[in-house]
Amino acid sequence: MSLLNICHCSVIARTLPTWSPGLLLVEKASEIGERALGALAQYVKSGVTSRSAAAYFVWAMLENGSTEAPFLLWDAGPQVVHGVWQPGDHFLRPGDVIVTELSALVCGYGAQFQRPMAVGYVRQVYARLFEAAAASYWEGLEILRPGVTFGELTQAMARPIGRAGFMTVTPYYHGFGLGLEYPVSFSGSRLKRSSLATPTVQKQLEQDQVRPGMVLALEPNAVTPDDSHGVHVGDTVVVTEHGARRLSRIPLEWIIV
Repeated sequence: MSLLNICHCSVIARTLPTWSPGLLLVEKASEIGERALGALAQYVKSGVTSRSAAAYFVWAMLENGSTEAPFLLWDAGPQVVHGVWQPGDHFLRPGDVIVTELSALVCGYGAQFQRPMAVGYVRQVYARLFEAAAASYWEGLEILRPGVTFGELTQAMARPIGRAGFMTVTPYYHGFGLGLEYPVSFSGSRLKRSSLATPTVQKQLEQDQVRPGMVLALEPNAVTPDDSHGVHVGDTVVVTEHGARRLSRIPLEWIIV
């Protein structure tokens, strides 16, 4: 690990060598998240409340091996943008979208997922949003390798969303392992709200280089210009000597329930 002092705060760019205990725990957390997503897909259906589905999701992560309370942002309904802390009592109906950001945890280490679900079918606006967000993810995965700067990674992930006429309100990616870690690619409104999104931090981020062993959560979020509809997709990857390896085996696609 290397320690970086920026703006009177310490941020950590964590590296986990191949087959290190930490990386094995991150991979285990990824497996738990996958199984919980599969269980949720079997549970959710039209007529179930958003709150009960979110509660089931948390239970499924614990039941499948999360050693502590998992992290979950969740929202569901006909018009969603990003997960929120408190699920509502909305009864799910055909055409509704569920957006999630989850992290199962194993001995403090986690792996993050963002996978949208649709009840019955995907409406056109959300199909277009997902296409842009997924393109951003694949662009980031393609360029992610040692020696690339985080500024270059941010630019690569921003292009597909901008080309589609959308914006983003959450980070394109951030470090992950023992929770959210440096680097964090601030974007959209986060640039104005976060205390870490200072010019000094952003300049340092643009210049820092990707190193082998870094664990990142790629999580691009495509949002309509009026901030009324949004989808985010992604999962956790580890940087190798020759590129990046996805820890998830779940296809990057809609989960239709």
